[in-house]
Amino acid sequence: MNTTALCMTLLSLVTFAALGNADVILETATMATEEATTSLQVGRSLLEPDSLQFLGARFHLDLPANVTAVGGHFKYTPTEDTSIFGAIIALTGRDALPQGDPFTAEEILATTVFSNPYWGSQDLRAPLSVSLPPGDYALVFGSELFGATGCNSMATNNPELPGPSVIVWHDTNVWANHAPQGLRFVVEGEIIPEPGVVLVLAFGGACGLLSKTRRTHR
Repeated sequence: MNTTALCMTLLSLVTFAALGNADVILETATMATEEATTSLQVGRSLLEPDSLQFLGARFHLDLPANVTAVGGHFKYTPTEDTSIFGAIIALTGRDALPQGDPFTAEEILATTVFSNPYWGSQDLRAPLSVSLPPGDYALVFGSELFGATGCNSMATNNPELPGPSVIVWHDTNVWANHAPQGLRFVVEGEIIPEPGVVLVLAFGGACGLLSKTRRTHR
């Protein structure tokens, strides 16, 4: 294979690898290795049926991303209806809170509804597809909106990771910064690198491999 053909082949392979890798866009905590013993309720409180609580986690994107799934560590709630929603909400800044009551129409970018039918606790995922430009966002779980009508619980025994900040909505109709311990929020998808970054990675990888090949030949 001549030098030009080898460079083109390597360029294609490295570019494909750079664009094809799946990414964890948000992860507030690693999954606990032991069964959850405590939890925070999401949606309708079991003790106060008219009470609402939404739990969310903020995240920032420096590059565009395609979200494919959302989820977290949930603990089984002994109720017939465990359906809750997961929503991606647009924020106005890294430390901002949703501006609506609880959301404005403009803030709601994508939603999904899922249940936790398993006994014990599970690291659940629900499909959710949305393309996000660089900016600030929150993943929020709750009920009584977007077709969700149930109650669920998020486990609180997960080892926390630095960075993301948790927010909460109470039935007092107020969003607040909150610090419950050990909640696991996850957003999965694909970070889209800038075209220049892809080209630099591809060119550097191709040149490095070509140089090694030529040295070996000699």
